[in-house]
Amino acid sequence: MLRQLRALLRPLAIQAAYSPIETIVFFSIVGTLAYFHILGAIKHSAFFAPSYSTPLRPAHVALRHSAWKPVREHEWTQPAPNVVTHEVQQLVFTTPAPANTTALLASLAPFAHVAEDTLTLALPASGLAPVLAHLPATAYHLSPMHPSSAPAPEPVIGETNSPKWIAYALRALVIRFYTLALKADSLDICLILLGYVLMHFTFYLLISRSRALGSNFWLPAAILSSSVLAFLLSVPVALALGIPIDPVALTEALPFLVCTVGFDKPLRLARA
Repeated sequence: MLRQLRALLRPLAIQAAYSPIETIVFFSIVGTLAYFHILGAIKHSAFFAPSYSTPLRPAHVALRHSAWKPVREHEWTQPAPNVVTHEVQQLVFTTPAPANTTALLASLAPFAHVAEDTLTLALPASGLAPVLAHLPATAYHLSPMHPSSAPAPEPVIGETNSPKWIAYALRALVIRFYTLALKADSLDICLILLGYVLMHFTFYLLISRSRALGSNFWLPAAILSSSVLAFLLSVPVALALGIPIDPVALTEALPFLVCTVGFDKPLRLARA
């Protein structure tokens, strides 16, 4: 098996040895394409999907020719002189309301709809107070539906086209990690911190051993570049094979992966 692998990789190694510039350019292009593929996968991953339901936004319609037609928001905020605007308001009764009271309230509004303990009215902006005067204050509560009361929706990272999605993703990543850290055990957090400490110690060993070989920059930079390129190529391959990748699990396993694989083989090759 090892001989077959050597026979397969030897022509590629010879080509890389005789054409180093072309090899570096080729793998730089491949690494760049893999990097953008990973960014696209991260952007549309379920990890950054909002964990809450999207807040409802007000809808604006107009009654034209006995039918409701959707209109834009500016037609509500800046209506034409001959247009009468109404707000939809729901009254949720805390105690059963008499039928005659409900009928009276419905008659005071141009449009009304009764459903069990909820009365939906379409009234002018200043027409709600006279209607509520017919009810005691403890018999109902309001379900606000005014456009100004609707909260501004959070941006959905997968639907953001501007480069600002990276800032939103980083913010969501920090919030998600903070939430997970609050729920995690102290032992798990200590093990992950120990893994990151050992990973940085592995980087220190790489730099010190490279200096012992007479290289202060290029040898460790080349070894780290090849490792990063291998990681960038492995993630799209895993996604193409249908292997799910969880960013949280990946960040937890990355330091242990670096410590396990290490950089001994590239250093041995440089020493030889």
